[in-house]
Amino acid sequence: MDGVKIDDAFSQQRRINEKKKTSSASGARASNPLFQSVLKQQEIQFTDYDLEPEELKQQLEQAGDALDKDPSLEQFVKFRDLFRALTQKVSSEAYRLKTVGMSRNKRYEIVKIINTELDALYRLVRSTQKDRIAITNKIVRLKGLVVDVLS
Repeated sequence: MDGVKIDDAFSQQRRINEKKKTSSASGARASNPLFQSVLKQQEIQFTDYDLEPEELKQQLEQAGDALDKDPSLEQFVKFRDLFRALTQKVSSEAYRLKTVGMSRNKRYEIVKIINTELDALYRLVRSTQKDRIAITNKIVRLKGLVVDVLS
């Protein structure tokens, strides 16, 4: 008999929690449509770069060539976003991180290469595009400094 009461209490609490979740989620959706539109736009931009690493490499080279011809902020942003997409793809598919050691003071992390071809491709892109990457990083830093000065 006690088991039935406990189950009823859990199911009742679960229903209350579900009602809270649905009411808070619907309230958040209705309260900020601008945030939703910006978030949706960002998701669309990042899914545009959900390509194979070799395709990303080719697009990165094309963006680098376009950056050499027309060093505009738009070209810098495109190059940076493509490089970020390639880096995220490589880090998620080429490497695994393993934590070793259970004591409080000593923990080691081991990076294991699980896709050597992808790692080699990434190293090649980094070495061939290193000047453009450095320039892009400096431009982005300068842009941040200008924003700091203006605000």
